[in-house]
Amino acid sequence: MKHRNLEILREHYINVPDFIVVDGKEELDLSFSKEELFAVRSSFEVEDNDENSFAGQFDTFLNINRRDVSFYIDKVKESYKKLNITNTASKVIVQEMIQSDYSGVIFTANPTGILNEMVIVAGEGLGCNIVEDKNFHNNLLLQCG
Repeated sequence: MKHRNLEILREHYINVPDFIVVDGKEELDLSFSKEELFAVRSSFEVEDNDENSFAGQFDTFLNINRRDVSFYIDKVKESYKKLNITNTASKVIVQEMIQSDYSGVIFTANPTGILNEMVIVAGEGLGCNIVEDKNFHNNLLLQCG
């Protein structure tokens, strides 16, 4: 799950914006942050593991005002129904929103099917602008093994 990977980064002293993980059943408590804007992100059990990549399959919402977070948690959970997968844990990450100067995405296997090649895509602004090909970006290909 994506939230576990964020926890691992934090355990290794990587600077990660503060976040909480919710399942949508508990009362929402945003006291972990004084920020007004949040990212509401998926963290589905089958997402981003060694066997599967569901990158871009579930909804993420950026720049969400504090008062609207609960609504967008429900929207993320609705996006889990797209794949019609049952009996899996579904959580949602509520994370402080960072207006980044630069962002990037890494594919540990090239999406074109070249499994021993990693792809790093990076550019200015938020990662969604890179993923949606809205900003100029650079691609770096790395041969593995």
